[in-house]
Amino acid sequence: MEDLFGHLPRSDQRHWAQVYIRGLLTAQGRKSPRNLALAATGSPDAAHALHQFVGNSPWDWAPVRERLARRVAERLPVRAQVLAAALIPKRGSHSVGVGAHFDPAGGRAVKAQVGVGLFLSTGRRAVPVDWRLVLDEEWCADPVRRRRVRLPESAVPCQAWQHALTLASGAGPLPVVADARCAEDLAPLAAELTRRGTVFLAETGTWQRVVPVGGPAGPVRVDELPSYDGDDVVRTALVRPVEAGSGAVGAQVLRLWRLRAPGPGRTVRWAVTNSRHLAAGGVRGLLRHADAAQASLAALNAEFGLSDFEGRSYPGWHHHMTLTSVAHALATLRRGPAAGEPDPTPEPSTNPPAPASVPPTPRCPGALARGA
Repeated sequence: MEDLFGHLPRSDQRHWAQVYIRGLLTAQGRKSPRNLALAATGSPDAAHALHQFVGNSPWDWAPVRERLARRVAERLPVRAQVLAAALIPKRGSHSVGVGAHFDPAGGRAVKAQVGVGLFLSTGRRAVPVDWRLVLDEEWCADPVRRRRVRLPESAVPCQAWQHALTLASGAGPLPVVADARCAEDLAPLAAELTRRGTVFLAETGTWQRVVPVGGPAGPVRVDELPSYDGDDVVRTALVRPVEAGSGAVGAQVLRLWRLRAPGPGRTVRWAVTNSRHLAAGGVRGLLRHADAAQASLAALNAEFGLSDFEGRSYPGWHHHMTLTSVAHALATLRRGPAAGEPDPTPEPSTNPPAPASVPPTPRCPGALARGA
């Protein structure tokens, strides 16, 4: 706590940071200021001070997140950075960034905030260390709304994929795994990560439109591709993503993987990657990082109050997301190493992605599938 919050200029800020974290770790049920105060201090009287610390106190969350990322990387065998979105339902329309967003779990649009999170993952555990809030033109163009929720001048309209690129800017040699099942536009994300020399894998949904490489067919959904190489369990094809809205075909050549899980139900997952060298086992290994991030998102909601913030301001949202991430990290590190760590996931980062203008070298997908 001293390392993460020692830079705060006032002693009362450092004190309430510790009280808030203690409350997130120990309070049962909804993580309201009253419940946090009761759990952390034995009295609900500190609820107002906690609300003020999160919603109104002027402290910078960026150094906390930088220190958090460093501490997590020191303590865990991190093998990938994961980008995943948190859908935070809201009843009213006054909370910063709230709007109509598609909920893949419910299959319908809901009123919610969307936060794009960066997770450091071992493949078995994933810890959130940074966040961005998705804001549209309606929020950013209204001076009254901006003033009400205290939007800084730096807050401009950004799509989720643009925030993802910012969050992944320090990936270095680590591969980037993205949950793109609700992504608005995969093409620019793929092109920019490849330009940076970053190996990435993005899980997508059946609705994702692509154009097969070397075929006469136009844009189709990934589950409607006229041909795949492989068998019923693992299939693969070279494709170009279609840019959302414009319908233009992206220049980046990607390898699409269709993986069918064994057992009852035989769930099918689709993923695209810019790596020429990943076999089916490596793709499954990277998807484990996405699963770890989803498990962390579920824990953040169920145990650490991710969706329980009662304030409406932009600084308050970032303060709360930072504090919940710290509480999650503390709980994760306290549990010690997960069984089998370090994660034996293959290291695709040693193989650079193919240039955007050159299709990846085809490999025998049947052999890859049978050898996985």
